[in-house]
Amino acid sequence: MHQQDVKVKAGKSQGSQAEEFRKKDLSLILIVDDSLETLKLLTEILTNYGYNVLTASNGYTALRTVEIEVPDLILLDVKMPDMDGYQICRKLKSAEHSSRIPVIFISGLYDTTDKVKGFNAGGIDYITKPFQLEEVLARVETHLALHSLQKQLEGQNIQLQLEITERERAEGNLRKHKDYLEEIVTERTKQLSIINKELRREIAERKQVEKSLQESEALYRTLAERSFAGVYVVQDGKFRFINSNAASYAGYKWEELVNQKVDQVVHPQDREKVRKDASAMLRGELITPYEFRIITKQGQIRWIMETVTYISYEGKRAILGNSMNITDRKQMEEQILAISMTDQLTGLHNRRGFLILAEQHLKLSDRTKMGMLFFFADLDGMKRINDTLGHEEGDRALIDVATILQETFRSSDIIARIGGDEFAVLAIEATGITAETIMMRLKNQINEHSKKEKRHYKISISMGITRYDPENPCSLDLDDLMSHADKLMYKQKRSKNRSRSFSAKSV
Repeated sequence: MHQQDVKVKAGKSQGSQAEEFRKKDLSLILIVDDSLETLKLLTEILTNYGYNVLTASNGYTALRTVEIEVPDLILLDVKMPDMDGYQICRKLKSAEHSSRIPVIFISGLYDTTDKVKGFNAGGIDYITKPFQLEEVLARVETHLALHSLQKQLEGQNIQLQLEITERERAEGNLRKHKDYLEEIVTERTKQLSIINKELRREIAERKQVEKSLQESEALYRTLAERSFAGVYVVQDGKFRFINSNAASYAGYKWEELVNQKVDQVVHPQDREKVRKDASAMLRGELITPYEFRIITKQGQIRWIMETVTYISYEGKRAILGNSMNITDRKQMEEQILAISMTDQLTGLHNRRGFLILAEQHLKLSDRTKMGMLFFFADLDGMKRINDTLGHEEGDRALIDVATILQETFRSSDIIARIGGDEFAVLAIEATGITAETIMMRLKNQINEHSKKEKRHYKISISMGITRYDPENPCSLDLDDLMSHADKLMYKQKRSKNRSRSFSAKSV
């Protein structure tokens, strides 16, 4: 889509969508581009969709602007006269006040190495010029949501630390009170042993001590029961005391767990870890709280953070545990991770998710000595589909390609949309799984899809294939795989005729 097209479409979309965005809290976006036309166009689009916008036409102005007012997101052009976008991004990431600002590169450079260079400089996404309105808004919305979730998580961590500090203070006061009572008992006992003749006074004093001990136990139970944390005493592997909070984490009433084995609520896969972490903390080798899963009475899984220490309970050694339910925090972390690794249009992995998972699979390949096949694919005629049928149809074409790839490859293979109309797949070699068999399967899936789907075009895919050999010490790394496969794919695309024929090259 040309920039003029974006501008027209933005003007037509100022109705319901713009009103919906204005209902949200205004986010501040800094646009850095030496093109006044691009600055004006992006400012008009983002302002109409309810965002506050700052602009800068060069790197020095951008850096000074960020020192004065920190934006929630930066759209950064790559090619500029004073310093390029990569230099600007590295300077932003090296400064404390701007290191956490998400940066999206905007550039006419579409080569994979240029995009990888952007990510290495600290960028989180890459939009290729000429950009599409829907893509710009979707990526801005996604990364602002991620940035907001990260801020919320940091706030929750700060609140959690404050609560831990308060709990430690309460425990310190409890220990001081206990020490004070023990001093009273010691002093009274000493007096009673010296003044045997004052029997009545001795009896009275002993009763007073007993009363103090009862009050101490009552105070301890009150503090434990009213604590915001879960508090329990474990002796011989069983709960001897547990407050309502701790019992509620597992969906029980406190009386249902007293004298029951602790292991019955701990997730079977985490029991050994809990024993090791608890032993390490009791020996003084672990000072930070450890985390594990429990299974509730209703069969649900929840996350718990715990600390333990030794105490004396009813004359015997026991363990005092303090815990907190951190399930919400864990779910938020998983949500952030899922959003950051998923392409919202196709449901496949995005570039970031692919790079993370691909690196893990390459390490696994080195250990197991199993080869890997890397596929770099591109939808032919994407621009023609967008120009003649509209971007909504273009999105459907991308979804069709994603479906075809999922039906062609195995569920264990990593399939991703890495940007625009480009897709990547990393597949583990196995008996009967070769580049030729996969390409034949892909061709059949495209033919079957064309028969079922009524479209005004036929799906055609250009593809480059590179093999990773773990037995070869000079084997390619991930960047090399992507670069080689990318070149093969474009070589095939150039050699194709306009009849949407299907073929592939591999090495």
